Amino acid sequence: MMIYSRKRGEMAFKAAIRAGSLKSVSTGRGGIASAESHAKRLDPVAMGRVVHASDPIAWSKAEGGPLDYVEAFKAHKRETGAGERKGASLAIEFKAVVSPDWLAETGNPRDAANPRVQQLVAEAKAWAESWGGGGSVWAVRYDTDEKGAGVVDLFMSPVRQQHHKGGTSKAVISTRKAKEELLATEQALDPGLKTSGAAMQSSWARWCQQKLDARLERGQPKE
Repeated sequence: MMIYSRKRGEMAFKAAIRAGSLKSVSTGRGGIASAESHAKRLDPVAMGRVVHASDPIAWSKAEGGPLDYVEAFKAHKRETGAGERKGASLAIEFKAVVSPDWLAETGNPRDAANPRVQQLVAEAKAWAESWGGGGSVWAVRYDTDEKGAGVVDLFMSPVRQQHHKGGTSKAVISTRKAKEELLATEQALDPGLKTSGAAMQSSWARWCQQKLDARLERGQPKE
C-alpha cells in the first residue's frame, strides 16, 4: 500500500474508505447480527483470517460488551430517540484504511499500544461523526489478530429530522441524507465528484492529511 509522490524521493502513503450498508438487524447478508458474528470471530471467514490470538481495540454503545453490535445499535436508537424508515438502511459500515507502512514507522501495525494505531482509531471515529453527526457512530473496532493491518471498522447511523406536511417532524435514521450532505460539501471543493463514495474518499484523505500526516494521499480512482 506504499506509494511515492511526484516529488522524487518523498515518500507518501494511501488513505482509503470502503463502505457498505447494513439493512437489517438479522444474521443474513447486510445484517447487524452478521457483523457482530464476524467481529466475535464466530463465522468461518473471520476465523480463517486469524493468525494469532489478540483482542481488538474496540468500543461500542452496548453495555454488555464492545462487540455486541445488535445491542449497541438498539442503545443508539434509545439514546437518539430515532425511528427507522421503511426499506431504508439502518447503518453504514465503514472500513477506514491507511497504509500499514505508515503505522509501522512508530511500531507494530497490529499492536494496540502503537501510538499511530491509537491515533488512527480516534481520528476515524472523529471523521465519520464530522459529517454523520455527533454521537452517530455506535461501534468502532481495530483488529489486531489478522495478517493485515491499518483498517478501522466503524458502524454509524446518522440521525436527521423527517419533516411532514402538517409541520411536524421526527428523528429518523437516514444514511441517505447524510451521504447526500457529504457529497454536496465535497462537490463545492471538487465539482467533478459524482457519488457519495467518491466524496468519502476525498473527505477521509483530506482528514488524514490534516490530522495524521500530510504524506497520506487519496488513491487515484479506477477507470
